[in-house]
Amino acid sequence: MKNLISIESPLGKALLRHHVGDTVTIPVSDDYSYDVVIREIRDTDNEEDDTIRAF
Repeated sequence: MKNLISIESPLGKALLRHHVGDTVTIPVSDDYSYDVVIREIRDTDNEEDDTIRAF
């Protein structure tokens, strides 16, 4: 809802260690995947949100 994603989610795990401008392929099933282009990465300013990052 806040355009945030947990680094524990499948999408969050796939995006780790990538940079702005990278295209990341996210597998959904054996037959389907989709590509995500990272447009922005922001650190959160709230310690409670340390495991959540915007992308």
